[in-house]
Amino acid sequence: MKLKLLFCWCMTPLCIAAQKITVTPGAVMTINKSQTLPSLVNSGSIVLTDNSTLALTDTASGTGLMSVTPTSSLAVHNGSGGIVYFDPSHNTLQNLSVYGGLVLGNTLNITAGHSPGTVKLMGNIFSDSFLVLKSDLYGTARIDSSSGSIVGPVTVERYIPPRRSWRLLTVPFGTSGQSINQAWQEGYTNTTLACPSQYIGTPGYGTHITYNGTNGYDPNITSNPSIIYFAGNHWHPIPSTLTTKITDYAAYALFPRGDRTICLTQGVNAVPVPTTLRAHGVVQVGTVVRNKATPANEYLLEGNPYASSINVLPMTLRSSGIVPETWWIWDPGVGETGVYVAYSAGLSAPATPNYPDASSARIIQSGQGYMLQATANTQVLQYEEGDKVATNASSVFARPIAQTFVRVQLLAQNRSVLDGIVARFMQDTAHKTLPKFWNFNGPDIALQRNEKLFSIETRVPHQLDTSFLSFGRIKPGIYVLEVSSHDIENVQFVDRLGMSAIPIVDTLWYAFEVSDSASYVDRFMVVYGTKDSASPIPKRGIYPNPVRDKLYSDEPVKGELRIVDVVGTIVMRAARFPIDCTKLPRGMYFLTMNNQTIAFQKR
Repeated sequence: MKLKLLFCWCMTPLCIAAQKITVTPGAVMTINKSQTLPSLVNSGSIVLTDNSTLALTDTASGTGLMSVTPTSSLAVHNGSGGIVYFDPSHNTLQNLSVYGGLVLGNTLNITAGHSPGTVKLMGNIFSDSFLVLKSDLYGTARIDSSSGSIVGPVTVERYIPPRRSWRLLTVPFGTSGQSINQAWQEGYTNTTLACPSQYIGTPGYGTHITYNGTNGYDPNITSNPSIIYFAGNHWHPIPSTLTTKITDYAAYALFPRGDRTICLTQGVNAVPVPTTLRAHGVVQVGTVVRNKATPANEYLLEGNPYASSINVLPMTLRSSGIVPETWWIWDPGVGETGVYVAYSAGLSAPATPNYPDASSARIIQSGQGYMLQATANTQVLQYEEGDKVATNASSVFARPIAQTFVRVQLLAQNRSVLDGIVARFMQDTAHKTLPKFWNFNGPDIALQRNEKLFSIETRVPHQLDTSFLSFGRIKPGIYVLEVSSHDIENVQFVDRLGMSAIPIVDTLWYAFEVSDSASYVDRFMVVYGTKDSASPIPKRGIYPNPVRDKLYSDEPVKGELRIVDVVGTIVMRAARFPIDCTKLPRGMYFLTMNNQTIAFQKR
């Protein structure tokens, strides 16, 4: 590698402005971790490794390529008019921060995924259609709260999971030259109904938009429109996908079945597939004010104006002409084709897996539409950069990751919840196991493994596995364990005090009594198996447990049976079962049989 560094000799920090790094043709500069460079002339190659950050403090020039990764970051400070070209085969970046000016010389993708990337604007990006905000099953890139701007169109993607549902969709653009056909149909229109589809475009992108087979609509076996807009308190099909701009309406209701490879001839039997809708236009940054003219008491379909999730609550409070703290979102993940979820002043209904509570219903994702109600004949809706949030509180745009789990709730005798844990099995376990925080006063329940305690334990599925329950600060009394199984085969709840096991089909309520510490330490476990695994269930041992009168066992007895109390005193001897325990005081005891000791309770 041959690098040239030019600088001036002086005693002040201002001399850094005179520094310049030149990467000569054929040379490679590798950036590991974090590194700051002054004025840069790149005629060779700059490589950002995983989890590295490159900061440019002045202008960048040259036609050399920068190679980036989905976990690397680039920050541009102070400079104005710097230009950067990216390696076309390594051009996906996690985070881009611009405080001065940046000109994109070619395509730059901002990563999607579990840790989606962000663009932070305190200066200006001259995108020339080269900036792409990616979206996939796990997450969507976003533009963070910013005071700068992006000059030129940006491509924004929106992943759609494989489900035949209506969806309220929008695009985060102030203006766009694209028609609905050019954006969401990828510029194609079928003229005949065939299988495979006549014009599939790029697999994984776009969708069919069907109606009457004219004006840009794809033909279908029915004549029902799959895209509609809302006006006058009614839904209407758009006149044409060829002439209607993607930004002509604030939002649309769209019925995507998947990408354009779907065989529409199969009707409702066509298996849905995931797709990504992509459109390009001038993204909105800064305060966005929308003036509407919807008659009082009617409803209006609105859309998130930003390429980021927002908390919509502040907007409804600062705007005029609408009912504050009130809106309706559409959850496409439940029901036959989705349901409305209503929000009003801290309450939401119905509770769905995507929107389990009111806090999740406040989040409107990038590309998501929602409904408002007018209180006057004109409305002024004002969105601000501070409304943006980093998290997506619902999976309305992402198919929920397949999860199998068992939930155990510790209940009081009256069934009120005291504490709870979850044992979860899935392939992606990163950052999904949480330690147990003890409650101030107890009682507590935790999952225990290798002397560590967890509130949520996430593990890779195995043919046979076990979760062990641990309790803390539990007082004498009667408790109930509520054990519910979710999509796991052959789950058994085991009470090792009596060596008994109970299959869990849906939900089990198991009452037990605590008389002293020995009655609950290492007592319960949940065993997971498959149809082909060997039975994990121990022998029945003694029963019933707890016992009121007679104690039984299915095992043959060899030698004397002895019962001792918790201090080791022999309180009873027997030669065979059943053993009459009616005269034993209530408490914890241990039975020795066949050279093993089994704990049991006397009620």
